[in-house]
This record gives sequence, structure tokens and C-alpha cells, in this order.
Amino acid sequence: MRRLSYMIVAMTPAPETGQKYLVLHIDDEAATRILVAEGISSELDVEVASASNFDEGLSLARQRRPDLILLDVQMPGFDGVDTCQIFKRDFKLKTIPIVMVTGSPVADVEKALTKGANGYLFKPFDIPKLVEKVLQFIPRAKRITS
Repeated sequence: MRRLSYMIVAMTPAPETGQKYLVLHIDDEAATRILVAEGISSELDVEVASASNFDEGLSLARQRRPDLILLDVQMPGFDGVDTCQIFKRDFKLKTIPIVMVTGSPVADVEKALTKGANGYLFKPFDIPKLVEKVLQFIPRAKRITS
């Protein structure tokens, strides 16, 4: 008997007319939040919301239901791995893809992946790598042409 394997790709549905895809970035460093927001917004026609900690991020995620979450691994209080696990256990948030953004060792990334993270991006990163990572999870996001 031959075994067939299938790959199911979760495609983010197109937003309603007039709405943009939403990326939520959670990071305690203000400079990184600005860099990420400006970098993504300059290349893709998406909205970027930012939060500086777990509480803000959870609140924004529940209010706005983003299409993708970019989550720093090392933050005070709840770190990114704990935050990822909490998001993935939340009925309303568990299907949102989470990309861990980290300068941490590979062991932290592996731990995050076992807690439900869908991908990772190592710091320091450049804008093209960041944009490609967003497009990996929101493939229908439109590029801004100059």
C-alpha cells in the first residue's frame, strides 16, 4: 500500500475591502519596534501595530486579531517563549502564526518552536529578510512599488 502525504498550507484570507493585513510586533526595545514598523510599512501594504510587553501584546491581539505576530524572545516579565505558549493556548489567538525574533541561542528558538511558534528570525536582521519572513506567513500582502 502506498502512503500519501499532504501538506496543508494555511492561507491568510484577504482582508475585507479597504482593510489591510495586520502584523503585531511585541518587543520591549523601542528602537526595534520602530525599525520593524518602518521596515515592513516601507515595503508592504500592511498595518503594523506594536506592543512593548506581554500585557499590551495580549490586549492588542485580542482586540485587533492580527494576521501575524512577531515576538521578541527576551523580554522582562513574561519572556517570548512563555508569551507564545499563552497565545497558542488562547482559543481566539491560537491560529495566528507567531514568528520569534531573537538574538538568543538556537536552544531558545527550539524551545519556542516546541511551544507553538511557527518560525523565527535571528537578530540582527535586515529589512529584506524581515519582509520575506512576513510574506512567508502573509503571502497575499502586496509589495509597495516606488
